[in-house]
Amino acid sequence: MSSRWPALPKEFQGAGGRVRVRLVKREKADDGRPAWGTWEPATRIIRIVRGSPPQHRWKVFYHEWMHACLHDSGIEEQLSDEGNEAMCQAYAAARMAEMLAQMG
Repeated sequence: MSSRWPALPKEFQGAGGRVRVRLVKREKADDGRPAWGTWEPATRIIRIVRGSPPQHRWKVFYHEWMHACLHDSGIEEQLSDEGNEAMCQAYAAARMAEMLAQMG
């Protein structure tokens, strides 16, 4: 992989079906506060704020991807909100470390 960040995928196959990825001007969390990204299970769409730097967009993508994985597997129902967020942050951090190592 080159040192330049690749474009985010526009969609991918999740365990529960296709997940679309959309870059948006701004996004809000369920509580109405601004968010860098969201996962919407009903529409199977991940939304990510396009104005952030590419590295940050990838971290948000991996975080939201993990929300989709936890949702599709039913694990999210077994965890608290804090537990879900911790799992998503850990996954995003691991994937980012992997990407950065490959970019060398």
